[in-house]
Amino acid sequence: WPWLLAGLVQTRMLKGEKAGRILVPLGKREKQKVWLDLGSAQQRDVFQEVLVERNYPLERVPFSPALIVDCGANVGYFSSLARVWFPEARLVAWEANEENFTNLKSQPGLQGDKVELRHAAVSDRDGEGYFSGEGAGGRLEVGRPAADAKPVKLVDLLAWWEKNQTSETLWKIDVEGHERNLLPRLKGSWLRPCAIFLETHEINGKDKALIDVIQKDGFKSTLTKEHQLPGDPRIFREYLGIKE
Repeated sequence: WPWLLAGLVQTRMLKGEKAGRILVPLGKREKQKVWLDLGSAQQRDVFQEVLVERNYPLERVPFSPALIVDCGANVGYFSSLARVWFPEARLVAWEANEENFTNLKSQPGLQGDKVELRHAAVSDRDGEGYFSGEGAGGRLEVGRPAADAKPVKLVDLLAWWEKNQTSETLWKIDVEGHERNLLPRLKGSWLRPCAIFLETHEINGKDKALIDVIQKDGFKSTLTKEHQLPGDPRIFREYLGIKE
C-alpha cells in the first residue's frame, strides 16, 4: 500500500499536504525502508525518479562494490537502495542542503558502522561555499553567493579519494552542475573496476566535453535518461559509465 499511496500522490490524484510521512519498503529486511514525506513535492519527485523510474539501474553494475560514494545524496533514496543491493559495501554520502541532510540521517537503511553521512559539498577544493535552492535543482557557488544562499563546507573530493582509493567502487555524482569542476580534477584517479552514475546539467545539453573526460579515462558510457524542466534551459542527462 505505501507504493500505491505514493503513486497516487505522484500522479496528483491525492494531495500530499496533510498526508505526512510514510515508510516505504525497499527489501525484505526490517531496516530496508525509506521515509517519504507525502507533503513534500521535492521528495515525491526524487522518489519518483530514483525508486519508480529507476534512474540508477543498479543491476547493470558488473561487480559487487567494496565502496559506494554518493555525491549529492539528497534525502538518501539512492544510498538506501544501494545498501539493499550491496549490503556489505562501505558507503560514504555527502549532502550540502541542511534540510535534506536531516532527512538523510533519518533513513533506516543508512544506520551502522559501514555508513558515513557528511553535511558538506564535494568540490575541487577545501573551504567554504554557498548553497541555494532546495537541493534538487539547487546551486553551489564557490564565489559570490546568491541572496538566499547558505554557507556550506567544501570538501576536496580528489584529496579525499587519494586517501580512500580502492578498486570496485561505485560512484553517484549529482551535484547540480558542479560536475564541470569535479570530473577533470579526478582524471586519471579511477581504479578498475569502477562504475559511475552521472547526471549532467549542461545548458542546451552541451555535455559532450564531460563525457569525453571519463571516456578518455577508460569508461564506456551509456545515456540512460534525458529530460528538461519547464522554463529551464538546462538539459538533464543521466549516464552510466563502466570501467572494467
